[in-house]
Amino acid sequence: MATAGDSEQPLDRTDQVPSVDPSMTPSVPPRHEPGVSAVQVRRSWDRHRSDKPHVDVARRPKHRRTSTEPRRRELLQALGVFQRATPGQLWKLTRPDNLADRYVQRADLVVRAPEAEVPVLLVEVDRRTEDAHDLVAKLRRYWEWGRLLPKDADKRIVDVARSRADAIEYVDHEQRLWRRVYPPTGREGLVPLAFVFADTTEAKVANTVAVLEEAGRRYRAPRRFDTYHRGTTARDYSQAVPVVVTTLEQLQEHGAGAAVWRRLGQTREQTLTAALNNPDGHALYRAQEARAEAEDERRRAAEREARRPVCTHCGRKFTDERWEEIAVHRTAVRAGDTSVCGPCRADDVARHEAAVEAARLEAAAPPEPQDGPEPDPVRRWFRRRT
Repeated sequence: MATAGDSEQPLDRTDQVPSVDPSMTPSVPPRHEPGVSAVQVRRSWDRHRSDKPHVDVARRPKHRRTSTEPRRRELLQALGVFQRATPGQLWKLTRPDNLADRYVQRADLVVRAPEAEVPVLLVEVDRRTEDAHDLVAKLRRYWEWGRLLPKDADKRIVDVARSRADAIEYVDHEQRLWRRVYPPTGREGLVPLAFVFADTTEAKVANTVAVLEEAGRRYRAPRRFDTYHRGTTARDYSQAVPVVVTTLEQLQEHGAGAAVWRRLGQTREQTLTAALNNPDGHALYRAQEARAEAEDERRRAAEREARRPVCTHCGRKFTDERWEEIAVHRTAVRAGDTSVCGPCRADDVARHEAAVEAARLEAAAPPEPQDGPEPDPVRRWFRRRT
């Protein structure tokens, strides 16, 4: 029963629809969402949640135990990129990159700091949840990826690369796949790689680095230059992956600009730029080759000077023109005495020409008259008949 304080509700019976017997209602197939069959009961809860209602989704761990995500932002803070990166750049820094089409190896971080002379640096954060040989396998995949060609590469380059196993080493880096993904590094070699160790001990880091140095030598170590000059100490880094190692604790304590980076193959810690540089690389090779060529040129000149002929008349050495004149076959037949130098040969020719000219003039001169008595013409006539 309505009370006095209640307002009267209008009763509009025209809006009511009379009941209809279900047997008289036409059958309309119900609509089902895609992926739900007609006999399947639609779930009322969110599909992203757990199927077990008693599990508290909010209390689930955000990352796996082996995940490096909790350390990435700490590493970026230690590297100092937060202070100078825009939000868009920061997203690119923290976003792992897909290396290639069929390569699923993803770097934990991709740092690009051209103002620090580091155009690109791939970072792998290791919390010692992986075996040292797994890190060697990662290094091998980075090395193999740096030797790939793009799908639309020139057919001639593809044929050269397939001709033999090491033919890709003769293909310039500008024509490889990695140069379409990352900018040029400004140094010899492939894209540099950094292993940053966290949540571990110094002994474990030392053991892991020792395994990386030994088992990964093929992928990170330079080679000898193919040269015939002895004493060349420069090394070829063009096909190697520059690998540096450090710890997150060192970066947080001293900063990324300090000497906390160690290049595999070296013993002392350096700054990142110094560790990535190759002081014994191609620049040293060019300098050593130039010095070796100059030394060879001086040695060849000294040996040639020792073989230079000496004139038998005056004792002076032959000039280059005279030496070539007596050495070349087409001019040696006209060189005259090959034991004399050019000036002495010219003097001999001048004396010979003077003697020939004197003999010619003497033969062309008229005979001189005789002073004796004239013979008897009668007697000369009878003598002519007899």
